[in-house]
Amino acid sequence: PLPLFPDPPRPDPPMPYATDTATPSADEKNLAGVEGSTHFRSWLFSEQKLRETRAELNKKALDRVLKQKESDVKKGDGKPTMKALTLEEERKLHAFYHNQMCAFFDKFKSPPLPYDTKATAHVFYKRFYLTSSIMDHNPLRIIPTIIFLAGKAEENPVAADGIAKNWGIKLKRLVNQEVAVLEGLRFHLKIYHPRRAVESFISRLKATYPAAEEFDNVMQIALKLLSNSVHTDIQLLFPPSQIALASILIASREIGDNDNINDFTILKTCVGGASMQALRQKLGDVEKVLQRGREIAQAWGSEKKQAWNKEAQYLDRKLKIVLNPLYDPQSKVFKERVKAQKRKKEIERATKNKRIKLEEKARDRKLFGNDGADDDDQPFAIRTNPNFKPKARKPPAPEPPQE
Repeated sequence: PLPLFPDPPRPDPPMPYATDTATPSADEKNLAGVEGSTHFRSWLFSEQKLRETRAELNKKALDRVLKQKESDVKKGDGKPTMKALTLEEERKLHAFYHNQMCAFFDKFKSPPLPYDTKATAHVFYKRFYLTSSIMDHNPLRIIPTIIFLAGKAEENPVAADGIAKNWGIKLKRLVNQEVAVLEGLRFHLKIYHPRRAVESFISRLKATYPAAEEFDNVMQIALKLLSNSVHTDIQLLFPPSQIALASILIASREIGDNDNINDFTILKTCVGGASMQALRQKLGDVEKVLQRGREIAQAWGSEKKQAWNKEAQYLDRKLKIVLNPLYDPQSKVFKERVKAQKRKKEIERATKNKRIKLEEKARDRKLFGNDGADDDDQPFAIRTNPNFKPKARKPPAPEPPQE
């Protein structure tokens, strides 16, 4: 039998990036608590660690599907076509649903969501599916709650009923997923975004080269690169300062209006005495991911989108067959679990009420002279003390005669 309240499948606790790639920059260290934050300690990985974590989640989901299929076949209601998603198919569905979230942001205008809220939602989505497989939690149910929590985390609350209405679900479904999402995020809600580092670096460059006029355009291109990078895992691979620097370098090369402004002068101005050779090598890796994000964003806006959507629709039908029934509100197992949960609460409430009544009864007996004997079967009566002798009252003083 399935456990009543099972723990969601999770990989081993995420480990920080093993090299100095994840070391906070001087600017990041100046921010209070950033060096010891959960962002740097728990949510920066190597590409190999990301692949291993996702493969482990897929394997656990595959084992669960096989056991479920065997159990259903024994009961005579198995599905012959039931087959778990491969890791590659999971990644394709992740990309599809993530693009749906991007489209939702473009259409949501009541009011428009702030940049930081949208950026946080993107990171929450990536993080959540590092602790759960897509075969356990359907993104259609998770994404609205992620957006709602992102607004809370960035102190720009978004009306839950507005999200539910625009996403096309009932408000109750959004709220019911909140605890599951928080557990998947391990209650780590603080995100450091590279946008702030871009603005800081551009301000420093403007102060150092006041005659240069291209930095406003550089910042616009850099911010566009950051927007496109949400289609990648860049926030799980590199710290914000390195993402910001790489985006500025790419933007500066594309504009190329000033021969005096090059990679060396930008890095010297922004990071000072850091080892240029080692830093350039790291930033080269970041630039590759940024360029990949730009290519993916362009592909979603091209004729490839139709083919990708068609494939995703097929995979989505396959997903609905293998979804974990413990987390699927439409499944019989989920409904039975909810009923069992309600019964358990009712039993706990009845037990608590009975305990309170017994305590009140014992307190009343003690108050009215009961010696504490067990007489639950006897009618309650106030016991008298045979040795009690009332004190004699003094006669009232005679009233003075009235004249």
